[in-house]
Amino acid sequence: MVLFALIASLPQLKWDEAPFLTMEELQDATSLYLDTTHSGLFRKLSLSAEAGEFPKKTLASNYLAWETAFRNTIARLRAARLNVDAAAYLHADGSYETDADRSVREAFAAGNPLEREKLLDLARWRKIEEFEFGNRFNFNVLCAYKLKLELLLKWKARDAERSQKNLDLAAAEVRKEAV
Repeated sequence: MVLFALIASLPQLKWDEAPFLTMEELQDATSLYLDTTHSGLFRKLSLSAEAGEFPKKTLASNYLAWETAFRNTIARLRAARLNVDAAAYLHADGSYETDADRSVREAFAAGNPLEREKLLDLARWRKIEEFEFGNRFNFNVLCAYKLKLELLLKWKARDAERSQKNLDLAAAEVRKEAV
């Protein structure tokens, strides 16, 4: 019942929309509702965490195992393009996942590197939602929320960096024309 109140109070996350919440705000909010064990697991959870750090058959462990397969596929495709051996870049614990392979291959078909990365993250978002399906107001939903928030914050930061760079370039042009 306690998680119901927390999850219901969180702002909705939508792909391709900047979130209203920071990771610190989410961490602070959850610390009031989670026991010590869940709080520790929640703090460890990120897109780059290891699946083995989480209890088996949870959203976190299932998604992170898929993420490892996903990253291994990326490493294999990049190595093939560069004509190098991928073995040094593969995670030993990674298994083969058909949908991870398909998602990466579809993203790599995009010519634009930025578009490719967006497609990779969209595949991640969709996989998180797939693992989240059927869960309601439980710890798994909270974990899915955190992973999605991490993806959105990554793009929000990139947009802010690009905006600042474009502003700096425009200001330099104005200064140059004024001289």
